[in-house]
This record gives sequence, structure tokens and C-alpha cells, in this order.
Amino acid sequence: MSRVWALALITYKEGVRNRSVYGIVLFALFILGLNVAVAGFLMRDIGKVTIDMNLSALSFSGLLLVFFVGLNLMAKDIDKKTIHLVLSKPISRVEYISGKYLGILLFVGVCLLVLLAFSSMTVFGLRFLYPDYFEHFSWAAFFLAAFFVYVKLALLSALVVFFSAITTSSFVTFVFSICSYIVGQTIEEVVFYLQSSLGEEGVSPALRVFIEGV
Repeated sequence: MSRVWALALITYKEGVRNRSVYGIVLFALFILGLNVAVAGFLMRDIGKVTIDMNLSALSFSGLLLVFFVGLNLMAKDIDKKTIHLVLSKPISRVEYISGKYLGILLFVGVCLLVLLAFSSMTVFGLRFLYPDYFEHFSWAAFFLAAFFVYVKLALLSALVVFFSAITTSSFVTFVFSICSYIVGQTIEEVVFYLQSSLGEEGVSPALRVFIEGV
């Protein structure tokens, strides 16, 4: 287990040193700052717009971190053949994959915590300026939503690691991972359509069974 954590720590440090991280974090901070500037123009929905923009900034920034940094942390070892050097040490393939995955989770988690801190300050500031529009706001619900953003990114990171383990091209891994993300984001709409009256009339029973199985 110590070898897994050592590899996870190395992966985390590699992620932090990636220059793309600073660009992604600055982009997220720009969105959060834009939220403060724009909120005043939406007097009826300040609370809703503030929370939506903050959670969207966290989610989108996390996606960029996984796709442009987390994926690179796996692909770099394969492209540069450094994986052969690692596996020549007393470490198994399972330990290698587990260490890489834990390192990516640690990296994404730390970045999200930093962004969540700035996001919380944004919400706190707007709540202080416009208290009447945050009557039903709950910090517990806000942090729970942020936690589930992290759960989504953890699942996406697992897909990245999985596809990296069965393919030799980082581009193929990227395509498979983003397709899986799109399917996961749109499957709810498909379910709602099947449950609607249009879905009941326009979808054959055999196709319905197949889609529900998927």
C-alpha cells in the first residue's frame, strides 16, 4: 500500500507542475468574478444565477482538469515509455493503476477545494449585498452539490484511467472519455422522453426495452 501512495503522491506533484492548471484555475476565477459583475443585472434571480454559475464553473473547470491534465498524467508514461521503468521496479500493474488513479483524484480534489473556497467567498459576498434573494439558500446543500461534482469527476477520471489502460493512444482515450461523458449527461433526457406521452407512442416496445437496459 505504501508503494501505491508513493506513486499517487508523485502523480499529484506532476499534475500540480503542469502549466495548464494555472490557466484553468485563472479561467475559473474569471467566471466567478464575472458572476459578481453580472449578478446585479439580474435582480429577480440573483440567488439562482449565482449558485448556478458557481457550480457550473466548478464542474467545467473540473472537466478541463481531468481531460487536459489527468489524461496527460496517464498518457505521458505510455507515450514516453517511462511506464516500462516504473514496472521494472517491485510494483505490480494493479498498484501502478491504483496509484495513478488515486493521484489524479488527489490532484482534482485539491484543485476543486481551492476553487470552492473562492466560490464560497463569491456566494458570501453576493449574499451579503443582496440578502433578500438568498432566503432559501443553504450552505449544506451548496457543499453537497460541490461534493457530487467531485464524485462525477472521480467517475470520469476512472474512465480515463480505464481507457488509458486498454488503448495506446491518448487521442483515442480522450474521444472515448468525452463520448462517455456526453452519454452520461444526456441519458437523463432520454429517460424523461421514454416516460413522456410522446415516448410511449413513438418508441417500439423492443427499442424501449433495449434503451432502458442501456
